[in-house]
Amino acid sequence: MNDARPLDIIGKILAFALLVFIAYLLWLFVSNLLEADANIKTSVIGFISAIAIASFTHYQTKKREISARHFADKREGYLEIINLIFDILKSVKEENEDMFQEDMTKKMMSFKKSLMVWGGPEVIKAWNTYEVKLAANELKSTEEQSPKEMIQDLDNILRAFRKDLGHNDGTLPSGSLAALILVAEDKNVALGGH
Repeated sequence: MNDARPLDIIGKILAFALLVFIAYLLWLFVSNLLEADANIKTSVIGFISAIAIASFTHYQTKKREISARHFADKREGYLEIINLIFDILKSVKEENEDMFQEDMTKKMMSFKKSLMVWGGPEVIKAWNTYEVKLAANELKSTEEQSPKEMIQDLDNILRAFRKDLGHNDGTLPSGSLAALILVAEDKNVALGGH
């Protein structure tokens, strides 16, 4: 038995007929335009160009307006995770890792909610890559984890945040953003040293 309903078939036939009709109208327009006087051709081409430029300008303006409205929310969400990173470093430095565990979990969930709504595609990709590597590192022994790789992953996330907020960090050497978080003696590792 055929699963296609008669209305679906009729709808497809009508859609095909509409496409054929539009193609015919377009062919008719182009063929008449090619036979028209040079002044008419110039006018029509100018009119079409003006509409195309106006449409493109309107699209770009709307895109900038949406980006401007989302900027504050993105900034707050990204600031949440940066604050969390500093909190984690502080708890490790004070050797009190359990102190912030519940608070860190709340902040992480809040950040992920913000990321889901406001985060750009590159930020989401960088964050997911970081979490996958972090989970894989937890399965390895401590001596197999490379601090340089962890710093690079963190730097990638920070770069994605900043790019999403409009910064161009192309001239910054790899590891520069993560190095801002580290103490002086560890900066060498982030910036390519050993």
